[in-house]
Amino acid sequence: MAGTRTVANLDKKAKIGDPELFYFPFWAFRVVTDAGEKVVLEPAAPSSLQGMQKMTLPPGDTRSWTDDIAGGTPVIEPDVPQNTARQWMVSRLGEVQVLRTVLYHLPMFRFSYGYQGRSYRAAVDAVSGQVFPADFPAKAEAPFIAVAALAIGLFSIEGLIISNLLLKAVVYSISALPILLLAWWISRKV
Repeated sequence: MAGTRTVANLDKKAKIGDPELFYFPFWAFRVVTDAGEKVVLEPAAPSSLQGMQKMTLPPGDTRSWTDDIAGGTPVIEPDVPQNTARQWMVSRLGEVQVLRTVLYHLPMFRFSYGYQGRSYRAAVDAVSGQVFPADFPAKAEAPFIAVAALAIGLFSIEGLIISNLLLKAVVYSISALPILLLAWWISRKV
């Protein structure tokens, strides 16, 4: 779960719990858009997982659902009516021609993980490996605000003191380098 919105090295420093396999329901709409034909997935059950609306149908075989497929694995039952899911899709894509609608249950792993004494949750698509966090430790904003305030203060003082436009541009360029390096260093550490 590394990324620009999470703390640095979360993927290396987090203590990950045991994964639990489950099947999550999705409405799959085969639609025709201006770009051509495609399959759009909409969650068929409520979830706090972020990004599931952007999930795509993984390549591979699909099978008609029978209870023996799941074995003892938990299966989340669909709670979202097909018409509601269709309205969600239309609100994102606009009016489209729906060729076919199918209910799929896709395998996923849910797990909890700990970071700096707090517990968080996420799920992983068992086919693609895509991570869907329910919650995650966000980067601290204070260091970035401090760098911005430093830059505004420094450039304002330089602008008021130096009247020669060419000299001002040179001093701004020289001052910008350490500020950019500081911002880069903070983004790597926070």
